Amino acid sequence: MITLLHTRCSRVTRIVDSTLTALGWTGFLYLCINDARAVTPPPLSNLSNPTAFLWFVEIFLITVVALTSWSLYNKSRYCPRQTASGKPITSEALSSSFHLPSHDVIRLQDSALSVIHHEENGEISEVQTPLSPPPNLRLIA
Repeated sequence: MITLLHTRCSRVTRIVDSTLTALGWTGFLYLCINDARAVTPPPLSNLSNPTAFLWFVEIFLITVVALTSWSLYNKSRYCPRQTASGKPITSEALSSSFHLPSHDVIRLQDSALSVIHHEENGEISEVQTPLSPPPNLRLIA
Protein backbone atom coordinates (compact mmCIF):
# COMPACT_ATOMS: atom_id res chain seq x y z
CA MET A 1 0.00 0.00 0.00
CA ILE A 2 1.34 3.41 -0.96
CA THR A 3 0.67 6.31 1.40
CA LEU A 4 -0.46 9.32 -0.59
CA LEU A 5 -0.87 11.80 2.24
CA HIS A 6 1.02 11.81 5.49
CA THR A 7 0.12 14.00 8.41
CA ARG A 8 2.45 14.42 11.31
CA CYS A 9 1.05 13.50 14.72
CA SER A 10 1.15 16.64 16.85
CA ARG A 11 1.42 16.89 20.61
CA VAL A 12 -2.20 18.08 20.85
CA THR A 13 -3.37 15.00 18.92
CA ARG A 14 -1.46 12.73 21.26
CA ILE A 15 -2.93 14.49 24.31
CA VAL A 16 -6.47 14.18 22.93
CA ASP A 17 -5.87 10.52 22.07
CA SER A 18 -4.45 9.79 25.53
CA THR A 19 -7.31 11.62 27.23
CA LEU A 20 -9.95 9.71 25.26
CA THR A 21 -8.15 6.43 25.97
CA ALA A 22 -8.01 7.23 29.69
CA LEU A 23 -11.72 8.14 29.67
CA GLY A 24 -12.51 4.86 27.91
CA TRP A 25 -10.53 2.83 30.42
CA THR A 26 -12.12 4.76 33.30
CA GLY A 27 -15.58 4.00 31.95
CA PHE A 28 -14.66 0.35 31.47
CA LEU A 29 -13.34 0.08 35.02
CA TYR A 30 -16.43 1.85 36.36
CA LEU A 31 -18.70 -0.65 34.61
CA CYS A 32 -16.59 -3.59 35.80
CA ILE A 33 -16.60 -2.38 39.40
CA ASN A 34 -20.36 -1.80 39.33
CA ASP A 35 -20.89 -5.29 37.91
CA ALA A 36 -18.60 -6.77 40.53
CA ARG A 37 -20.55 -4.97 43.27
CA ALA A 38 -23.82 -6.28 41.83
CA VAL A 39 -22.49 -9.85 41.78
CA THR A 40 -21.04 -9.79 45.28
CA PRO A 41 -23.11 -8.98 48.35
CA PRO A 42 -21.73 -6.22 50.60
CA PRO A 43 -20.17 -8.44 53.27
CA LEU A 44 -17.44 -10.41 51.49
CA SER A 45 -17.52 -13.11 54.17
CA ASN A 46 -20.95 -14.20 52.92
CA LEU A 47 -19.72 -14.52 49.36
CA SER A 48 -21.32 -17.69 48.04
CA ASN A 49 -19.26 -18.09 44.88
CA PRO A 50 -15.85 -16.40 45.08
CA THR A 51 -14.53 -18.28 42.06
CA ALA A 52 -16.84 -16.36 39.71
CA PHE A 53 -15.42 -13.07 40.95
CA LEU A 54 -11.85 -14.38 40.62
CA TRP A 55 -12.56 -15.49 37.04
CA PHE A 56 -13.92 -12.02 36.31
CA VAL A 57 -10.74 -10.40 37.68
CA GLU A 58 -8.52 -12.85 35.82
CA ILE A 59 -10.24 -12.21 32.48
CA PHE A 60 -10.00 -8.47 33.12
CA LEU A 61 -6.25 -8.68 33.81
CA ILE A 62 -5.64 -10.82 30.72
CA THR A 63 -7.56 -8.27 28.62
CA VAL A 64 -5.54 -5.39 30.09
CA VAL A 65 -2.25 -7.14 29.37
CA ALA A 66 -3.30 -8.06 25.83
CA LEU A 67 -4.55 -4.58 24.92
CA THR A 68 -1.57 -2.84 26.51
CA SER A 69 0.96 -5.08 24.76
CA TRP A 70 -0.88 -4.65 21.44
CA SER A 71 -0.84 -0.87 21.84
CA LEU A 72 2.87 -0.84 22.72
CA TYR A 73 3.61 -3.07 19.73
CA ASN A 74 1.73 -0.74 17.38
CA LYS A 75 3.43 2.30 18.90
CA SER A 76 6.88 0.81 18.36
CA ARG A 77 5.96 -0.33 14.87
CA TYR A 78 4.24 2.80 13.52
CA CYS A 79 5.52 5.72 15.62
CA PRO A 80 8.92 6.07 13.89
CA ARG A 81 7.15 6.06 10.54
CA GLN A 82 4.75 8.81 11.67
CA THR A 83 7.43 11.14 12.99
CA ALA A 84 9.65 10.87 9.94
CA SER A 85 8.92 13.66 7.50
CA GLY A 86 9.17 12.99 3.82
CA LYS A 87 10.76 15.10 1.16
CA PRO A 88 8.66 17.98 -0.13
CA ILE A 89 6.99 17.22 -3.45
CA THR A 90 8.03 19.42 -6.33
CA SER A 91 5.68 20.82 -8.95
CA GLU A 92 7.40 18.68 -11.58
CA ALA A 93 6.71 15.51 -9.59
CA LEU A 94 3.05 16.47 -9.19
CA SER A 95 2.65 17.28 -12.86
CA SER A 96 4.21 13.98 -13.93
CA SER A 97 2.19 12.00 -11.37
CA PHE A 98 -1.17 13.46 -12.41
CA HIS A 99 -0.24 13.87 -16.11
CA LEU A 100 -0.84 17.62 -15.96
CA PRO A 101 1.05 20.47 -17.56
CA SER A 102 3.19 22.35 -15.05
CA HIS A 103 1.21 25.58 -15.54
CA ASP A 104 -1.98 23.76 -14.38
CA VAL A 105 -0.22 22.56 -11.23
CA ILE A 106 0.96 26.10 -10.49
CA ARG A 107 -2.58 27.43 -11.05
CA LEU A 108 -3.97 24.80 -8.67
CA GLN A 109 -1.45 25.73 -5.99
CA ASP A 110 -2.13 29.45 -6.30
CA SER A 111 -5.92 29.26 -6.52
CA ALA A 112 -8.26 29.23 -3.53
CA LEU A 113 -11.01 27.57 -5.58
CA SER A 114 -10.45 25.02 -8.32
CA VAL A 115 -12.70 22.83 -10.43
CA ILE A 116 -11.14 19.61 -11.71
CA HIS A 117 -12.89 17.65 -14.45
CA HIS A 118 -12.16 13.95 -14.89
CA GLU A 119 -12.53 11.60 -17.83
CA GLU A 120 -14.34 8.28 -17.52
CA ASN A 121 -11.07 6.44 -16.85
CA GLY A 122 -10.25 8.78 -13.94
CA GLU A 123 -7.62 10.94 -15.60
CA ILE A 124 -7.81 14.71 -15.27
CA SER A 125 -9.20 16.26 -18.43
CA GLU A 126 -9.48 19.93 -17.47
CA VAL A 127 -8.57 22.25 -14.62
CA GLN A 128 -10.55 25.43 -14.04
CA THR A 129 -9.39 28.08 -11.61
CA PRO A 130 -11.88 30.95 -11.62
CA LEU A 131 -10.79 34.32 -10.27
CA SER A 132 -13.62 34.46 -7.74
CA PRO A 133 -15.99 31.82 -6.37
CA PRO A 134 -19.51 31.63 -7.81
CA PRO A 135 -22.06 33.63 -5.77
CA ASN A 136 -24.01 30.56 -4.61
CA LEU A 137 -20.91 28.90 -3.06
CA ARG A 138 -19.40 29.77 0.29
CA LEU A 139 -15.71 29.31 0.93
CA ILE A 140 -15.18 27.66 4.31
CA ALA A 141 -11.61 27.78 5.51
